Amino acid sequence: MKIKFLLTLALCLTLTSIIVSCHDHDEDDTNPPVLLITSPSDNASLPASSHVHITGTVTDESLHEMNIKITNDSNGSVLFNKDLEVHDATNYTINESYTPTNITSVTHVTMFVVVSDHSEHEVRDTVHFVLNP
Repeated sequence: MKIKFLLTLALCLTLTSIIVSCHDHDEDDTNPPVLLITSPSDNASLPASSHVHITGTVTDESLHEMNIKITNDSNGSVLFNKDLEVHDATNYTINESYTPTNITSVTHVTMFVVVSDHSEHEVRDTVHFVLNP
């Protein structure tokens, strides 16, 4: 019984240490992540019958989280939403693909990209483009 208690305590302490270190802020990190979206380009007109390639790069001293979301401008519906695994990376190459579905008329959309680092710096970028049936 004593061994079980000690093992449980050790596990709890280890998990607590991981959680605290994950959210520990680097006082020396004063710079937000650097985000560069290379595609799609702003105001692009793309065929809805093909893949939308989402590419770019992000760099930072210690990345934490990243999300890409594409919404329909006319009704706000979410067409694509993905959290990317960037935790603790310093360089990340964005290479995602979105396949539009049920696009029957010209549809204006906005892609939002949000990246944060462990020092709670956040950078956002938006790209507007059009999907054509």
